[in-house]
Amino acid sequence: MYGAGSNPALGQGMTVAARYVMTINDLLAKRTQTGAGLDGLARDYLPKMAAAAEQAWEAGLAINFAHPEATGDQPDNLLERLLLLKGISPLSAEDPGGAPRLSLYVRHMLETPDKL
Repeated sequence: MYGAGSNPALGQGMTVAARYVMTINDLLAKRTQTGAGLDGLARDYLPKMAAAAEQAWEAGLAINFAHPEATGDQPDNLLERLLLLKGISPLSAEDPGGAPRLSLYVRHMLETPDKL
């Protein structure tokens, strides 16, 4: 589980920060409505924060490992991810909607990668 940060490959730092803020805002609003106070806030917040950071890192894995000098554990579906990225570029010229739009939504964390 990732604790904080974002993958700079796609420039998602501000998006991740905004998701952190939205998450803490939602949690605080619920606690205000229920009178729950701040006890256990970190326990509820940290996994959600980690999920936002992980989505950013996951989105950049294929781009990172497209470079031969990249090191580390490659995802099992790396070839599939690379082929998907390669296939989406030509589609963008033909049809600005559909798969290219969905790919942009995933890259900008408006959708999750499993939607691809």
